Amino acid sequence: MSTRRALLGASLPAALGLAACGAVSSQPPAPAELAPATVKLTTTWTSGTRMTLMKELLDTFAQLQPKVKMEQLVVTPPPGSSYADTVQVQLATGSAADVIQGDPQTIVQWQENGAKFADLTARVKNDKSIQLDDFFPPRGVAWERGGKIYGLPFQQSSGTTYGYCVNQFEQQNITLPNKYAGKPGGWWDWNDFLAALQKIKRDTDRDGVPDVWGAYVRNNYQAWWGRFVESNGGAALDAQRKKTTLDSAQAIEGFEFLADLVKRHQVALWEDTLPAFRDAVGDPFGKGLIGVSQSVDLPGAVSMIEKGQAKWGL
Repeated sequence: MSTRRALLGASLPAALGLAACGAVSSQPPAPAELAPATVKLTTTWTSGTRMTLMKELLDTFAQLQPKVKMEQLVVTPPPGSSYADTVQVQLATGSAADVIQGDPQTIVQWQENGAKFADLTARVKNDKSIQLDDFFPPRGVAWERGGKIYGLPFQQSSGTTYGYCVNQFEQQNITLPNKYAGKPGGWWDWNDFLAALQKIKRDTDRDGVPDVWGAYVRNNYQAWWGRFVESNGGAALDAQRKKTTLDSAQAIEGFEFLADLVKRHQVALWEDTLPAFRDAVGDPFGKGLIGVSQSVDLPGAVSMIEKGQAKWGL
């Protein structure tokens, strides 16, 4: 079983991978018809809109490969456990699915804990229906390791996009991030970021408690500290992904800048203090009481944004 196991988007030929990436410039050749088989699939896309999309993808795959039956194995973690932990146990006991979805960090964790995934290098390179250039870079995060390919990207997330409250920038007469002149790409740098947050954070009723914060910061690699580490030339791991490089000068400087936003400059609201702030003011994102936040925090504020109480840019 373990020799057939792969990451999501690999054993389900390019139908899933290409569908996740959207349209391509040219129509790839149809994949060769596979022999009759049953392939077990584990994915986190088991509810809501994502479940609907997954069904559409599997229906498309069934049309392309009518002899292959896809069987979804729904993972239900026990109390106190997670999807990643449950799949780890399945991998260790030989009960895991043939095709498994996982984010890059989790995939590396599974591999470090002994999981063996199928080497798909020759298959990917020889199958003309799989065009690696169709996927957004970087591809070699977890599915490519030691020069070998173990899977393909399945989805592209905009979770690391930052949103900024236009209302706050305009009220404080701050140039919008995408309007900075004379900077590479026209965007702000760390100094501009800090200067903006210092102007936005205010105690408007002068009761000693800020009611407008410059930013909302979380302890999250993808959304926050990883972006500052990498934008400063640092990285979480070395090129071989065998040793952490978070002790490099570039990485430490990135961590220090982010921590200073909370501790030294006190312009950013830390995640542990958000619940109390929300209890006091209601929805701070919908009301525009936070200047900058990761875009994933904004969908819950859509109804208030649509009512004109706050305007956000990305």
